[in-house]
Amino acid sequence: MKVRHVVSLFLIMVLFFGSGFYAHARLFSNSTDGGFDDDPNTPQTAGAYPASSLTIRELIIKGAGAFFKAQGDINTLSDKVELSDLDGVNWDVIQEAVYAALENMYQARYYYRELEIKANQTPYNFNVIIKLIYFHYDCFQYENDLIKDVFNEVKGYLSKGDIRGAYSHISAYFDTIIGILETVKKDVDAGTIPANAVMWDLNQITVKVHMFGQYLARVFEAL
Repeated sequence: MKVRHVVSLFLIMVLFFGSGFYAHARLFSNSTDGGFDDDPNTPQTAGAYPASSLTIRELIIKGAGAFFKAQGDINTLSDKVELSDLDGVNWDVIQEAVYAALENMYQARYYYRELEIKANQTPYNFNVIIKLIYFHYDCFQYENDLIKDVFNEVKGYLSKGDIRGAYSHISAYFDTIIGILETVKKDVDAGTIPANAVMWDLNQITVKVHMFGQYLARVFEAL
């Protein structure tokens, strides 16, 4: 009997770790808003669009909440695809999971696009930026046994004090996840189980953005 080995135990563990709104609002990009002078009385720099009425922190939390809801939906999708050769294909559950994941990812992307606008119009807190520039990234990565390639992406932004760039990087990740989910939706709507390679890509990028946001949080917590 053919078994679709789509999700490894490691991915399942990480995706289950991604359930729960309030827990992960604290873990994904946590405290990065401290790198900005987000006081309503501080003049904002000129921007093409009006900044959101939400604070940077609120936008981070709402974006994280939507992303982790989508991650739970992707976990459900992966579970049903993985077990389809044994239990049969539950098209209703699979379709519901895909649609919910897309809706939540659209929300996450919306909040992060708003976050990019808000951050671009808000001055940095240069005391925090100096700390980021002189932070001992390599030692921190080694001592905490962090995944090096993901942490190096975080280091690439924060070591230059580029918090805005890190937000844009997450937003680009969200675009990629949405693109893959739209491919999955087309397959499911056509009555076709998504290819293993598509599911692997979806799980990999979802875990990677999860870890990127978490590593941002860990650096700011350590400042």
